[in-house]
Amino acid sequence: MIRLNDFSKISSNIVGQAANQYSTPLYIYDEALILERCKECIDMPHAYGLIVRYAMKANSNRTLLKLITDAGLHLDASSLNEVIRASIAGVPYEKIMLTTQEVHTGAEREKLEDLLKKGLRYNACSLFQLEMIAPYAAAENIDIGIRIHPGIGSGESATRNTGDDYSCFGIHLSDIKEAHKLAKKYGIKFHHIHVHIGSGADTKIWRQNIDL
Repeated sequence: MIRLNDFSKISSNIVGQAANQYSTPLYIYDEALILERCKECIDMPHAYGLIVRYAMKANSNRTLLKLITDAGLHLDASSLNEVIRASIAGVPYEKIMLTTQEVHTGAEREKLEDLLKKGLRYNACSLFQLEMIAPYAAAENIDIGIRIHPGIGSGESATRNTGDDYSCFGIHLSDIKEAHKLAKKYGIKFHHIHVHIGSGADTKIWRQNIDL
């Protein structure tokens, strides 16, 4: 059994007091522990600079988002709604990267274009997304990112592996030449490369992805 004080300084007395004051169910967050973890990530050794991004889909509580970004982390959003939510929480667009499977049209497309002009970072996750956004990015002189699917990865299980041959997260390595053609066609530059390595923790697979 894991005891609360094994990883947090919040005591059972505090939990009881919170339950009595606010009733249950409720969530209690350890601010000191969160800030400690943020610092550990930011202080990781690096040779060429490091921007640590928190995945909003883990928890988009506005107080947490502000706490984490004020500590120096940036955000990774998986939907346009998450971007808007982060902005409402007070996070500047320059600290938000949108990495999504969505293809925005109509009013959502207009909103996306407006946010890109305000500093939002964007990852093209498919050739279709790339061709849809490239003309606008070129016209506005906005550099975007490209998400690469290396074809290998590791997962928690065979059915929960978002980085292997059967996943669809990113432009596959075999389509890189086509992505280059589109970039040249529209005159855009890729600001960064994003590689999705799956939901597992196999460091050998991570290294294979880096080599690829």
